[in-house]
Amino acid sequence: MWNDLKISSFLAYKSILKGNRAVLILTPVVISFSIANIAFSDSLFTGVIRALEGQLIDNLFSNILIEPENDHTYITSVDEVVAKVSSIPGVLAVAPHYKTSAQFSFDPEKDNTHVTKRGYTVVGIDPLVEPDVTKISRSMLEGRYLEPSDRDSMLIGAEVAGGGKGSFEKISLGGVNVGDKVRVSHSNGIVREYKVIGIFKTGMDGIDIMTFVTRKEFEATHGVTDRAHEIMVRLPQLGNEEKIIAQIRALGYTKEKIGPWSSFSNFTANMSSSFSILNFITGVISLVVACTTIFIVIFIHVVNKKRQLGILKAIGVSEQIIINSYLIQTLFYGFAGAVLSLGIMYGVANPYFNYSPLDMGFAKVRLLIQPLGMLKSVVIIVGASLIAGFIPAWMTVRQSIIKAIWG
Repeated sequence: MWNDLKISSFLAYKSILKGNRAVLILTPVVISFSIANIAFSDSLFTGVIRALEGQLIDNLFSNILIEPENDHTYITSVDEVVAKVSSIPGVLAVAPHYKTSAQFSFDPEKDNTHVTKRGYTVVGIDPLVEPDVTKISRSMLEGRYLEPSDRDSMLIGAEVAGGGKGSFEKISLGGVNVGDKVRVSHSNGIVREYKVIGIFKTGMDGIDIMTFVTRKEFEATHGVTDRAHEIMVRLPQLGNEEKIIAQIRALGYTKEKIGPWSSFSNFTANMSSSFSILNFITGVISLVVACTTIFIVIFIHVVNKKRQLGILKAIGVSEQIIINSYLIQTLFYGFAGAVLSLGIMYGVANPYFNYSPLDMGFAKVRLLIQPLGMLKSVVIIVGASLIAGFIPAWMTVRQSIIKAIWG
């Protein structure tokens, strides 16, 4: 068996060495781009999903979200809840939120004739704690972030401000700038006028359509204290949410609705499913291209070498040795293509996207190349190429010696 393998390797070596130079170069190149196409699509789609997940965690839900029990508007004794949850090992920070809807009015000319009215969400936050849980403070477009002493002051998203700052002008107030005042009719009927001290932009519309005031301002306006509509829990990394949730419930909070960020949004799951379909389609196309290339290369080669193959069979070389020689050639092309594809992905595509990430609006997307995914792409293409190389070789060596020699 070892001798047979050596003979097959020798035949493959000679065939490659004396073969057409263009075929020797272009075949691995085609295979490399087929592998890179699968890996690139997978890496890009994964990068998009991770960027979106990052936005949801960093600015909307954090890792874990605690909401009131059913039929309750507020979580009560919030200071105690925050202290207990913060003491759990593995919890980075905890931030309580007030949250309600309100009617906004903006009169840029102050003439009561060009008043824009819109409804938005008002969130009451602690400016000292919030930056440890969300990244709104690091997404300032204009002005400054809230401070604990701020009253009659408001932070608004770019989609609320409008004036070219956001993406959907029709749902905005039409051009609010830092220093302007907006009139807010709260859900309890109280009307307040707020000075806009800052405008933020995360790039995600569902976040940039929100507004923020301090907890003290919200409590004074709504006549509440030591309560919250929701509590965000920040963890240092993904993956420990269920473990921390179990520990929170062990503290006695069994009636509250507590869940990981993923349970509050099906958007990423739906997007991931759509991307999986797209990735499958691009993978099939790449597979067909690679297999067709290998099949044509091997088929043309065996047709041109039919007489030599007949002579080899006549002098006692077995069919399996000849087939194996073509499989070895196919492996050579496949692994050469795999090496080139690694160079394309890690040497060209990845550095380029790190230097110039893709702006998707909601986030800057970089390639997220996963070694296991890259290996899967290589195995699929090389495996399929082996089959594509085997078929023409097997079809040819089955012919009789006389027919092979005389054509």
